Amino acid sequence: LAAAIVASKAAHDARSDEAGLPRETLAAHVGTYFTTRYGLAAIALEWVAATNAAMAAHRHADADVGAFAAMLAHEVDEGYWQMHVAAREVVRDLLRVYLRGKSPLLPEAKLAEQLKARVSG
Repeated sequence: LAAAIVASKAAHDARSDEAGLPRETLAAHVGTYFTTRYGLAAIALEWVAATNAAMAAHRHADADVGAFAAMLAHEVDEGYWQMHVAAREVVRDLLRVYLRGKSPLLPEAKLAEQLKARVSG
């Protein structure tokens, strides 16, 4: 969900820049995203509230949720998401290399299972 909202905001920012309009904050765009997606303001507000509650509950347990929550709280720049995704992929690749080095004869399917288990927690 966070990736979809960040992508939507990037597209919205590009349209705003073309039109010479000011950009929305990420917090404001969350409301815009859900309003555009569901159409009704009441449903959008429910989704915003549910998203905020989920972030509060999971921000310390999940790096993606924590990064998105930090962006919403203006603790990090909105462009941080791209760095976060790149770092996540580097860590995943390094873990794959580590697991392959530990068990060089392990079939690729088993390696993928181990990688998924480690990444998922």
